Amino acid sequence: MKNSQQNFKKHCLISVSVALLLIFLIPVSFASELTSAVEDLDTSVSELIEAKDEINAEEIPLEEQVLKRKEVVSDALDLSLEEISSIREKITSAYINEEEEELIAIKEYIINWLENEEAYFKGAQDNLDAIEKNNLDAVKELAKNIKLHREGNYIIEFKKALNFVFTLETSRLTNTAFERWDKISKDLEKIEKARLINEGYFSNEMNEAKKLIEGSRSLLNKALDSIKREYNIPKEEKELPPSDETDLKATTFNNTENIEEKQEITEEDEDVPEEESLPSPNELCEAAIINLKSGYGEFVKISIAVKKILKLP
Repeated sequence: MKNSQQNFKKHCLISVSVALLLIFLIPVSFASELTSAVEDLDTSVSELIEAKDEINAEEIPLEEQVLKRKEVVSDALDLSLEEISSIREKITSAYINEEEEELIAIKEYIINWLENEEAYFKGAQDNLDAIEKNNLDAVKELAKNIKLHREGNYIIEFKKALNFVFTLETSRLTNTAFERWDKISKDLEKIEKARLINEGYFSNEMNEAKKLIEGSRSLLNKALDSIKREYNIPKEEKELPPSDETDLKATTFNNTENIEEKQEITEEDEDVPEEESLPSPNELCEAAIINLKSGYGEFVKISIAVKKILKLP
């Protein structure tokens, strides 16, 4: 009997304490770190493509110059392809409820866009390989086109894709927090029924946790609405035109309509200056995650108190 009661106490403590693990796994600066990594990679690619000082035309034979520059450009293309592969894996594996048709459409659009970009960089690699060993101008021209392509809408669209991934991840974490709150609530009821604590002993902590998690949901919904407006994909038109390696502009969504829409939203609020922009999806998600961490902080308080009440080591 004593062992059974002890096992019950440990079960309740473990169930409540599981929440502690998640508080350390929530990446508040996830999006900022990814965006920074993309910018660093873009800088690295640009530096590779623009590498000139290391190749001295007066000292190095023409064919060797061509070879060295081709290696540099090839490295830059490899980095771009790795970048695309990484984000595509995250987006492909991201779960979206089948009822969220707009989010599914955005996911499909981004995957198609990434496939087009992958085709562009692979095509550029094929063109690079086909350049004759004494055609330095052709290598320089290709390098210039690749740089222009990345500096066009590619980086803008890539960051938007990162925003999408971060928002979906925040949604998953928020759902998990609600599930955790429900599980802890039921376990506390068991402890109450066992008369180990008074009814409603942890009401303040649970109410505060629920309030914080609901606040995260509200911020998340705003982030999702912002992303839907940003992409603005017509339900009947999900196909992308084929990528052309000579086209230096990555395909984009209807940014003109989005800009006009944002201006209309801003103008409706007389207290907001025209130059002041609305919070980005990243900013909203980061605020939501801060709320989640605070909510888990309430779970921590409960866990510590339960441990003392149950007199467990």
